[in-house]
Amino acid sequence: MQKFTDIPRIYLFIALFGVTLLVYGNTFRNDWTYDDRYVVVDNPDTHSLAEFARNQYPGRPMREFSYMVDYKLFGTNPTGYHAQQLFWHGLNGCLLLAVFLNLGVGPLPAFLGVLLFLLHPLQVESVANVGHRKELLALFFSLTAVLWYMKGMASGGRSRVLFVVLTAVACVGALLSNESTAFLPLVLVLYEYLFVPAERRFLLRRPLLLAGSVMVLVGTAIYHYRGMFSTAQLMAPYTKNGFTDSLDHFPYYMGALKVVVLYVGKILMPFKLAPEYAIRFSSDTLQPGALAGAALLVLLVYFLLRNVTRNPLLTFSGGWFLLMYLPVANIVPISYMMADRYMYTCLPGMALLGAWLLGRWPAKAMVTGFCSLLLIFALLTVRQNGFWLNEHILWRHAVQVNPDSSYVQSGVADSYILTGDFVSARDHLRKALELNRFNLKAYLTLGRVEDMLGNPEAALKNYEIFQAYGDAEFPVATVQVRNYLPYLREKVRLLSEKKK
Repeated sequence: MQKFTDIPRIYLFIALFGVTLLVYGNTFRNDWTYDDRYVVVDNPDTHSLAEFARNQYPGRPMREFSYMVDYKLFGTNPTGYHAQQLFWHGLNGCLLLAVFLNLGVGPLPAFLGVLLFLLHPLQVESVANVGHRKELLALFFSLTAVLWYMKGMASGGRSRVLFVVLTAVACVGALLSNESTAFLPLVLVLYEYLFVPAERRFLLRRPLLLAGSVMVLVGTAIYHYRGMFSTAQLMAPYTKNGFTDSLDHFPYYMGALKVVVLYVGKILMPFKLAPEYAIRFSSDTLQPGALAGAALLVLLVYFLLRNVTRNPLLTFSGGWFLLMYLPVANIVPISYMMADRYMYTCLPGMALLGAWLLGRWPAKAMVTGFCSLLLIFALLTVRQNGFWLNEHILWRHAVQVNPDSSYVQSGVADSYILTGDFVSARDHLRKALELNRFNLKAYLTLGRVEDMLGNPEAALKNYEIFQAYGDAEFPVATVQVRNYLPYLREKVRLLSEKKK
């Protein structure tokens, strides 16, 4: 370990980029997948500054701005876009290493902890899918904010003010990349409390500034999420997961607690990863999965409080994970209850935990076991990258590992349409509607498939269901279907008369 401390930091950074390229290099051949065409290729805001200013597709500005660079260099060739994905992921590894070293973690534990972050299979969705670059950019700005705040707390005079201002700018950059970084300022407060001497603190010595910042944060959150606790808002996650027993909030929050257990399982054993997960809601009062999730959260908070003075690194690792998880913890009802990409900004906390364990028990056997785990994760990640090669492979794999998801069934149907296999697409769409009769996209796609198979009566039936309820979720497609329905109804009428 002593020899490792003599390695110049620049070589460690180069090694992190090298590992990123080695493990994620097979994504260069990946085609557009998931919502890439909607978010990237067909999004006019990514094509020029003039289109960006028009903001025709409201989204994450920093992500769209980064796509603009790719579009100018590579057009619609996905290979160049994947190069930028790997750049941001590798750079985040370098920034995370700098954060760990500034926290006092030894070079070898810090380096191995960062490798855990870089190589974990849960990261594949964010890195392999261009549309999820928002996670990479959000973490880049978050880590930059933390580093600048560290420098500010260690400086004095004008330098201190400058670094605090730069930290605020980075926090805004993180928010413009992804709203899931909303609690980043609280991460800075936690850092101050744990590692900065009382006389050198900034936010904690300015209670009015801190209180004002919290009020702005809470006010912004209330405004942004106004109305999202309504009963109607529950329809999104409930219908997405085929739950029709109740419109009460109780099953939703029980489901949110179950997700905690599912995430822990995916972190420890990252197998059967998929772009869509089905969450089982229930109105039962006693739900073991939800109780286990609540117990895990209580234990996490307990260990955080218990180790504030004993092991501040341990508290900071758990605090980072918890504060980054809260915005995606389903406190506010949203459609996606669970996604691999939600863990991207959370996993630095787990990486710091791994680094802390190695620093606490630096025995050779511990380091060897940790390196073996990294190798296993690297192999799983390379394999998982391959599932994002194209739409067909992605959804064929997803339907194998998660066949109970209506939206996975819809996704694999779309992939069969791309290959011209409309019969298989129809079978999967029917399965999707068996699982969830509220899957509006499945009605739309099934209508199109039946039309292409020469079944106008079946197409009409599915189109009419879609147009009756699709305004809120698919406004453009609903208008198109309504314009097409008169023609289709006339076609069905003529066929009916011909049969007579």
